[in-house]
Amino acid sequence: MSEPSEVAGTTPKHICPRCQREISQVGKFWICPECGPVQLDNPPGVFISYGRDDATIFANRLAEDLKRHGSVVFIDVEGIQKGATFDVRIEQGIHDAVVFAAVLTPYSVRGESICRDEAIYAHNENKQIVPLKVSDHPELRLPLLLVRRNWIDFSTSYEEGLDALLRLLHGDRSGLLPPTLETVTGVVPIDFGPEIARFSADFTGREWLAPEIDRWLTTGKRAMFILAEPGFGKSAIAAWISQKWQSIVVGIHFCTQGNSRTRDPYEFVANLVGQLNGTLPGFGDAVMKRYPEKRRNTAGDAFRELIVEVTRPPFPVPDHPYLIVVDSLDESLAQQGETILDVLIEHNGDLPPWLRLMATSRPEEAVMRRIPALSGFELNCNRPDNLADVSAYIVSRLSSGLVKGRAGVAAEIRDQLESLSAGNFLYAKMALDALADGAMTAEDISRLAPGLVQFFREMFRRRFPDSGFYQQAHAPLLRALIAARVRRRPSRCSARLPGEKPRPSSTGSMNCAVAYA
Repeated sequence: MSEPSEVAGTTPKHICPRCQREISQVGKFWICPECGPVQLDNPPGVFISYGRDDATIFANRLAEDLKRHGSVVFIDVEGIQKGATFDVRIEQGIHDAVVFAAVLTPYSVRGESICRDEAIYAHNENKQIVPLKVSDHPELRLPLLLVRRNWIDFSTSYEEGLDALLRLLHGDRSGLLPPTLETVTGVVPIDFGPEIARFSADFTGREWLAPEIDRWLTTGKRAMFILAEPGFGKSAIAAWISQKWQSIVVGIHFCTQGNSRTRDPYEFVANLVGQLNGTLPGFGDAVMKRYPEKRRNTAGDAFRELIVEVTRPPFPVPDHPYLIVVDSLDESLAQQGETILDVLIEHNGDLPPWLRLMATSRPEEAVMRRIPALSGFELNCNRPDNLADVSAYIVSRLSSGLVKGRAGVAAEIRDQLESLSAGNFLYAKMALDALADGAMTAEDISRLAPGLVQFFREMFRRRFPDSGFYQQAHAPLLRALIAARVRRRPSRCSARLPGEKPRPSSTGSMNCAVAYA
């Protein structure tokens, strides 16, 4: 790879950053007919991500035009060999840029493309990501990382696309085009690209699940459930599935505790319809005939009318299955009234055989009793493959220079965390994060006790060393929050304040079950 290019040029005619009217250059000055003289900052740096096999000419042309107009441009001109370590210079180029321009072509969006890794890194670096559509190729299927992003169209006119991008670089977003379906069932679909990228970062192992998923795909069974206790990495597995099987995963939804939108069944349907519009061939034209923006009486009605009925004949039957992935189904039970689980239980069996469901959940009674009789196999935290994954993750984090000191410190921490975590990814991650943040030292690790409860207790002690102040300032608020949670979901609440006796758990060891329906 060559070093990033950097060429300064003149700033083009553009618009006034205050009133958005077109401005003119007079000598060295820019004049707005409304505001008078205005100052234009240099445009921000741009990283161009593209597929070498089908977009090299376009990417090079765009890079030269952007440099001519004053932008610092970072572009991959040599590529990275398949299987090679993600190049440090590419990471630096994305880090230094402000805008990440993702050139959409069949080669750039294929599953094994390095462009996917670049997009994941750009998401996690909080860059402004702008997909650039350069053709109407029939094989172009948007990746879930980018499907809900505003975009710029170069396919009908290169000059108009360039003008829109230049205006964006100067703060004018009017050239950005929204996703085709701006609203579905009265809500704006969620962009889960950041979640996919966040859960994909530092992902280790789990390849031992791939054969089981591949075997399930050859069966006629409609659903696959991955059941696991907290800390097993269910969300990371869901994100990994969406990327490893990118060519067939057409929708993904994360149910999260901290975002009520993700647990709303209308939002769930809106999100899937919005994603299918860009990822499932033929879906967009078919769903537009059904007024997808209209609010239905129930989310179940919306799912049936906008997904089930749209994918029935005469919808073309593909030659391979497609997947919808739903993460943390148990979290959806926090919703009052109709839930995402209700929608799936009622309508999943009506989907065409080629549109399959894969879901993750904690093995909670409220979920388990509603899932039909399942068969499969048990995966627990003591499985050798899982222990090897956790060990590899710990080694990877420690090898990045996380710990400094006498020789052998990293090896000692590795051995200690392997024993303490007992196959629990969350335990290992939180301990390593505490080391990275300075909340713990290498000596502190040796004093930890196994189990998440003990780990949280130690971190709580460090966060609130003055127990009297905690009881006075914080405990009343936490009691109110816990009481509200108990009233809302009594079957799931096991939260308690420090000093209270623990309630018996409905689940045992940290196990993971993969089952089919």
